[in-house]
Amino acid sequence: LLSMLMTFTLIIVMGAILIVFAFGRQFLEWLIPLLRLNDDWLRTFNTLRWPVTITALFVIIMFLNYFLPNVKIRMWTVLPGTAFTVAGWLLIAQAFSLYMKYFGTRYLSYGTIGTFIAIMLWLNFSALVLLWGAVINALTAEYFIGRLHGSKGKVHDFVKRRVRTPHEEKEVKS
Repeated sequence: LLSMLMTFTLIIVMGAILIVFAFGRQFLEWLIPLLRLNDDWLRTFNTLRWPVTITALFVIIMFLNYFLPNVKIRMWTVLPGTAFTVAGWLLIAQAFSLYMKYFGTRYLSYGTIGTFIAIMLWLNFSALVLLWGAVINALTAEYFIGRLHGSKGKVHDFVKRRVRTPHEEKEVKS
């Protein structure tokens, strides 16, 4: 249950970051005249978009790559795969944004199916980049540390230390 909740939360946060990164400018260009806002909003967004997106994605994916594998690894071994994943995701998001800008609404009869195909390709490439980053992390850890030893996972160990089952409560009281 905890892993499903954590996965769901990470998917929502990373999806929101990538959507803001990919479509934020177009959304603000539409919203600013509608709400009669100052153009400084768009300049501020364009200035902060890259550093905030890169930092947030890097931190989220780094913790994802560190806490979720069922092996004992050191934090620094997830950095190469995390950097690869962030760079790949940003490249894919930019490519999808360019597609939507130039081809997304051009042909009304093919626009919907073309957009659907582009979204499916984006999801597929995003998953591949995430997996390749995890493989890079595993190779880095094995190269520098040696054979990796399995565990039930850092999240499982953390929860196990903090939460006791009813069976364990009876043993403590006895």
